[in-house]
Amino acid sequence: MYFIVRNGRQFGPFDMNTLVDMVQNGKVLMQDAVIDDSYSFSIGNGESNECVRDLFKRNRMSVSVKNHVNPFKNFKTLFSSVIFNSKIFNKQEIKADQRLLLLGMVGLIPMVTMYVNIANFISFYAISLYFASIWGLFFYYMFKTKQVDRKTTIRIFFLVQAMMLVFWNLTGLVRLNFFYSFVNSSDFFMNLLGYVFGVGFTEELVKALPLYFIARNAKTPYVPQTMVFYGLICGISFGVFEGVEYQLGVNSKYEYGQAFLLNIARLTTLPFFHAMCTGMAGYFIAFAFLRPLYRRMLLLLAIAEPALIHGLYDTFSSTCYAPFIAILIVLLLNFYLRNDSNVHSMLKD
Repeated sequence: MYFIVRNGRQFGPFDMNTLVDMVQNGKVLMQDAVIDDSYSFSIGNGESNECVRDLFKRNRMSVSVKNHVNPFKNFKTLFSSVIFNSKIFNKQEIKADQRLLLLGMVGLIPMVTMYVNIANFISFYAISLYFASIWGLFFYYMFKTKQVDRKTTIRIFFLVQAMMLVFWNLTGLVRLNFFYSFVNSSDFFMNLLGYVFGVGFTEELVKALPLYFIARNAKTPYVPQTMVFYGLICGISFGVFEGVEYQLGVNSKYEYGQAFLLNIARLTTLPFFHAMCTGMAGYFIAFAFLRPLYRRMLLLLAIAEPALIHGLYDTFSSTCYAPFIAILIVLLLNFYLRNDSNVHSMLKD
């Protein structure tokens, strides 16, 4: 006698003739697990390492499903109910499946952009948004908490870009930082100072400002992972703006091959690096408001450490050391998140 096991449930017992008939009529599948009490393949407790196909093969039997249905008889019904159901365009059902809708939009953005002849700035911006959306979905899956609010996420995403437009393009306030002039120096240490205190400090400060106001105006204290998530969103938002600026400026001067590779790097990996830096800032900003006695020190650390790593990365960006600096910040952020409880205890004591 034989028992069929499917999805953890056991059916039977059946004799061989009944089992053959059930397979031919589609009631039992060839892939269903089978328990044969009289054979060593069977395992106790309702488990089996043999399927129906193995059983037939062991008994040298050829069994197949009988085709009782005319494939063209009910084609009209099949077409209208399954293949092209009118519910495909049902607005309510589309809105209900927001995850699938969002993924569809992410996948369609570059295709639509490819067929629309628009200005270079808008094209580059649409492509940058595409990659940012992918990173955003990934970060949402990996780092979201119950405190994460989607409206807040969207607001800070576009707020950072607005701040970049004001500080970088319209007012030029960032150029007030005189360390920027050291970036083009031929001296290594002056160059390092320019990238750390000029580029690193300024960019990390601008990206961290929304995080500070979010934490300060929160109605409930945010856990570190919540602020890390918001920091990651600020980082990829900055990467969108910087990526567009890069395509229209520096990258347009290179030949096709090099320009193509730099485009890919600027639109995919560098937003990730910016996100890691600002995620680290969010971590320390969270603790600055959870442990107010240490607030000044933690706020300083929220800018200083990302700025230092950012500056080091830019300094060595043309060398083989840059990937190791990027790996370092990933390891640091991972370590910080794993040791939340220890940091809480240390600052409390």
